[in-house]
Amino acid sequence: MTEQLVKDLKLTDEQKAKFTPIYTNYQKELAELRLNQNREQAQQQNKKDLTEAEATAQLQEVFTRQEEQIQQSQLRLDIQKKYCAELSGILTPQQLLRVFQPQQGRNRQGGQGNRGNFNGPRGGFGGGGGFGGGQFPPGGGGFGGF
Repeated sequence: MTEQLVKDLKLTDEQKAKFTPIYTNYQKELAELRLNQNREQAQQQNKKDLTEAEATAQLQEVFTRQEEQIQQSQLRLDIQKKYCAELSGILTPQQLLRVFQPQQGRNRQGGQGNRGNFNGPRGGFGGGGGFGGGQFPPGGGGFGGF
């Protein structure tokens, strides 16, 4: 997976040496987040015939799970922002966009799902259509919000 991305990004040997360990850590953090989320979902069991009290309790669990999903999305976004900032000194903005922008089918080989892709709120990092809600200044200077 990482090797294919390195090829797609056309990284130099120097960029590859810096990018690979950072991207590997990024993938590990996202995988851990997904694993925790999957564990929580597996613990939830639905019954067909519920009493009023059970239905009320289950409804509250639904709301709690939705709140947890929002928190997980925020954690995913925070992880992506952290690694985007770390990689911004190694990759060009165009390469960063390819790393973090969702692409249909790109990471679906071998059961990879959307690993490495942005799955949070629409509009990119920070939700404002730009990285961290700011604008990338021409000629460098980093990303707004980092």
